[in-house]
Amino acid sequence: MGIDVEVVTAMVLYKHQWMILKVDTSVACPTRKARLEGSHVVWSFPQVFSALVQPPFGNRGVRVGIENHFLSDCLANQRGYQVLERGGTVEIQVPFGAEGGLLKSHVNNNQYSQSYFIDLFYLHQWQDAQWTLTQQRTFRPLYLVQLPRTPVLINNTVPAEGVFSLILGAFPHDVSLVNITVGGHPVAWVEADGLGLKLSHVPFPNGTHGYLLEVPFPHPVVSQKYLGDQYRKYTLSVVFSFIISPQAQLYHHTATVESDVQDVVLPSVEARCTQRGVQLLLHYGNIDWQWEVYVGGLRLDWELVELGGYTVSAQVDHLSMEVPLYSPGMTYEGLGLQGLAVSVQMTIKHKDTGEEQIHTHQCVFPVRELLVCLPDGEMVVLIDMSSVVPPVDPKWVTLLDPACGPLFTDGTQALFSFNVDSCGTMKVLEGDLLEYRNEVRYSPAFLSQLQSSHYPKFRIPVGCVHPANGTRTLGIYQPHSLPPLPHASHSRKSRTPRSARARKRPFWIG
Repeated sequence: MGIDVEVVTAMVLYKHQWMILKVDTSVACPTRKARLEGSHVVWSFPQVFSALVQPPFGNRGVRVGIENHFLSDCLANQRGYQVLERGGTVEIQVPFGAEGGLLKSHVNNNQYSQSYFIDLFYLHQWQDAQWTLTQQRTFRPLYLVQLPRTPVLINNTVPAEGVFSLILGAFPHDVSLVNITVGGHPVAWVEADGLGLKLSHVPFPNGTHGYLLEVPFPHPVVSQKYLGDQYRKYTLSVVFSFIISPQAQLYHHTATVESDVQDVVLPSVEARCTQRGVQLLLHYGNIDWQWEVYVGGLRLDWELVELGGYTVSAQVDHLSMEVPLYSPGMTYEGLGLQGLAVSVQMTIKHKDTGEEQIHTHQCVFPVRELLVCLPDGEMVVLIDMSSVVPPVDPKWVTLLDPACGPLFTDGTQALFSFNVDSCGTMKVLEGDLLEYRNEVRYSPAFLSQLQSSHYPKFRIPVGCVHPANGTRTLGIYQPHSLPPLPHASHSRKSRTPRSARARKRPFWIG
């Protein structure tokens, strides 16, 4: 059966009265040592010792005990002891470290190991042709010496609860926790609670024990990384430091656990139109600031703040910023009788994931007069005639080409939109710049029938300047006769009335 057995046979002769008696005696003992299979200590012996049995053999069972004391079936099952019969072999299996044995800890080059000793006692009973009951009692000390035993980390973390919950074990009584190291700082047991960390002792039914560590996700010793899609990775790295008695050896066990949770509140933007421009409120959210901010495609930094005249105020939970009208970062949307339509786009981009959030806010600022030179060669002009004396009807104003009338008019304003290659526009080359010149004039159809003194010529020069050879850019200009408009203005009727006899100032770059 592949199991070594030592057998001793003796024949004893003795004289009784006038007779010589002979007694044959045999003793058999298995010599196989214990072995480790998985998490169990296993010891095997033959079911039938041929030197002790006179066939036929009738097995009457095996009972096990510890140190010469039998264990009840209930107690043996409770401790995990098993007796199995397999193909003529009896196996006794005892969980490594089970109650009834002795565990001893060792450390060598920070490698943790354990030795296990159990003084096993078993009783084997059978019947054969010669005897109705034979009992074989065996005392077998089982040793397993310095087996590497990496402590088991049980991660009981429930992400929804927001707390790391770890149990490290199982250790015999000769192992005690000294401290833990988190965030690069050692923390003694007595200090843990005051630092928001929970350390506790956890006993196990087999007489061993472990240690429970609980750390909230938001704790400073827990690192965080944004993964995208509102998921965040929490990572806890901890070093458990133990002392082994009685040699006072130190053992350090490093553990790292992670948890991905969809709990991120992303940065958000609020915006509103002000008298001066557009005010943006950037709320930070609840993650570490790893975002880049762009205003109108321009990266927000102090250079842009100074160049654009932004007003910036940083608060605990948000950043307040006002983007003035006509400043870099503001986008032209259109010009109409209602005013100048602009938008500000704020883009928030995460440095690691590349995830973007885009917020666009539009405003319409009332303006009375404005000239817009578009990169595609379009010129948009809004003319105000409310202060002209005598009054001029906006319906009868045109460009140099009388066929080019206004797109829209009201009682005091006229809006033109035309290409620089049309409507009689003239081109003048000035160095490396190309000037496009036109004129808004008052020429009603019945003007020739009236005396010229009653309806003098009314002309407003307009023009755009672009590079002669290069990329055209957007330009927004106000008439030279007006101060710069920092915000939407109201009616200009309070201005000094203009005479229709005088030419109005043109829209040119000053």
